[in-house]
Amino acid sequence: MLASRIDLTTLHHRGQEWYREGARGRVQGHASALAWLGQRTDPLAAAWRMVLEGQAWFAQPSGPGLPYEVGDVGEVARRAGADPQVGEVLGLACALGARDALLRFDAAGLDAWIEVHRRVGAEGRRAASEAWRRWLDDHGASFDLDGLAASARDAQDAELAIEATVLRALFAAGRGDLEESVKIARRASRMARTEALPQPQYLANLVLARLRRLAGRPHLSVHILSALLRVAPRAWWLWMSWERAIAGGDDEGWSAEPARAVIALGRAAARADRPRLEAALEAAGALAHVSAFAPESAALGALIDPDRPVPPDLEAWVEGRESDRTPYGLHGLCSHHPDPALTGEPVWVVVGPERARRFLAIGLPLLSDVEALDPGRRRRGRTDAAIAELALRGDAEEEAFFTRLYGFPYQASVHRGARDTLYHRVRDRVSGCATLRREEGRLGLDVARAFAFPDPRCAPPPENAILAILAREGASTAKQAADALGLPVRTAQHALKALASDGFCRVEKVGRQLRYHVEDTTFVEPTQQ
Repeated sequence: MLASRIDLTTLHHRGQEWYREGARGRVQGHASALAWLGQRTDPLAAAWRMVLEGQAWFAQPSGPGLPYEVGDVGEVARRAGADPQVGEVLGLACALGARDALLRFDAAGLDAWIEVHRRVGAEGRRAASEAWRRWLDDHGASFDLDGLAASARDAQDAELAIEATVLRALFAAGRGDLEESVKIARRASRMARTEALPQPQYLANLVLARLRRLAGRPHLSVHILSALLRVAPRAWWLWMSWERAIAGGDDEGWSAEPARAVIALGRAAARADRPRLEAALEAAGALAHVSAFAPESAALGALIDPDRPVPPDLEAWVEGRESDRTPYGLHGLCSHHPDPALTGEPVWVVVGPERARRFLAIGLPLLSDVEALDPGRRRRGRTDAAIAELALRGDAEEEAFFTRLYGFPYQASVHRGARDTLYHRVRDRVSGCATLRREEGRLGLDVARAFAFPDPRCAPPPENAILAILAREGASTAKQAADALGLPVRTAQHALKALASDGFCRVEKVGRQLRYHVEDTTFVEPTQQ
């Protein structure tokens, strides 16, 4: 009996060593370990076999005939109730099974794993699975993440600590605190890199990419996800490829449905192919059952096709009554538009006799009997902003209009000349489509025929456009970026210095020139283990 107990103790120590190696992505020895475990019939060996197979499943590259799979929830349930040592190991198997269900957005599967987890113990990791389940249902909800973080500290579980931090970032984003959520996600990314744990690195950087997009930096999101998808195993592709596609990334062979549907949206819109557009929108809605993805999934159709109904949460933005930031960072979808002018002016306004509304530039070919004004260069920005203000918000008192447009009160002795020049440019810009009406101190547009034009207030700041240049070229000087974007060199210099200061790119001195390389200093590309 004593010899048997010693044998089990040795087995458990070996299992822990194999698990620690697997957590660091080193699963080369799992095949021989599994063969050795397969010769034993005791419950502890069976439990460790399920754990190591689950680790190997998450670490293996893509390809046909994959040798490993995550554990079966029914088998774990049948072994629940064994001694505490076996229960501890089964808890690890439950955590791996729950992660697999999460990455497939399988709420029912996640529920099944959580239920079995309650029977085997391992409270901390079960609490993480329950937090993910809550996020699938309501990403804006609250959860006792302090308790989860405390459990990770008590157990000295780095993987659980990183997961708790990632969850904190996601729930903060769900509450609308994007600035704080990005800070937390950056911390999780640094933690994962320090611990050198591949799976937490995939998770932390995937969430960082998502939050970068939501905060209006889709180019950074594409940069992170392109690097991740080159090394991440297939288990991660569904979520990663969705994030990359919706941030504006194209198809490089690893896209899963519904990410391929998002990519197809732009192609269908460019050809004004409404049947294919509808089919792509239906396929892209496959993640609508996930709380966090439902709003952005629903927004796709409304922002691309100006003829589609607008969801209630987008009405204020579409009608120009609130923030000029494009919802969910979806302006990244315009980044691969064949017309470079539209990548810098991704949001347009269509104006008709009845109403005006915003939409994404990739939807321009879908408009019929609408005159599209030439995309305005930066020098026309104030003119187009004035037209957008009048078209979207209707008649306005002149002084209030001036204040909204310029950001400071109108003073006749100082601003009359600039105001009159602006009115002249507005009349010239909309000539043949509308007239500027000015009566008794009020302004309005009288629309004669439908027309569309870019809304410069929604254009990404120069930093975003420069990030796109850096991502495409690899590196650039301030002058090269300025020439590519039609910006003053000083504007490009200020933007690049700000990007370098914020950690979005690094500077290299080559001779007398400064060259800037895109590099999120929080994110470091993981290598294939």
